Amino acid sequence: MKRKPRRYRLKSSVSRDLIRSVLQKHPRLNPLFPKGKIGLEVIEFETGKGMQKVFLSENSPVLVELYDGSIVPYVEAAERTDLSLPRIVVDPGAVPHIANGADVMGPGIVGIEGEVKEGDLVLITDEKFGRVIAIGQALRNKSELKRRGKSVKNLHYAGDIFWRIVRELRAKFKK
Repeated sequence: MKRKPRRYRLKSSVSRDLIRSVLQKHPRLNPLFPKGKIGLEVIEFETGKGMQKVFLSENSPVLVELYDGSIVPYVEAAERTDLSLPRIVVDPGAVPHIANGADVMGPGIVGIEGEVKEGDLVLITDEKFGRVIAIGQALRNKSELKRRGKSVKNLHYAGDIFWRIVRELRAKFKK
């Protein structure tokens, strides 16, 4: 039986250390954390893959922690802040697949903004509106991204378990 999501506040020292660690690994995520004291809250829940978390700053989701312990920006946070991460622009035909969790295939890529190296965090955006639809990890270097096969691993996307948990909690608190 799955437990209900648990929400709690991190101690300020733990928040500070977590943010420092994330920014050390991904300095381009700095705009997610405006200067000053930042206290983080956590929504923790279990899935078939293990424990996963959403980190909130001032009631707004900013980060997600995947079951393997890696931390990536929350899709909406990446959309509303000006992150300087590379952008992978996909054609409209790829959007529904990516929105269901599929990885990004080379032929679906219509544009690449910024320098991309294998292993980099990237924002996946749709061609029509330019909105961030997913956060991914490059599986190839920029020069090879448009080749056949998987080019970007989909780590977090609008509509996934993180997104649904946050939406449920928002609806709960609006009542």
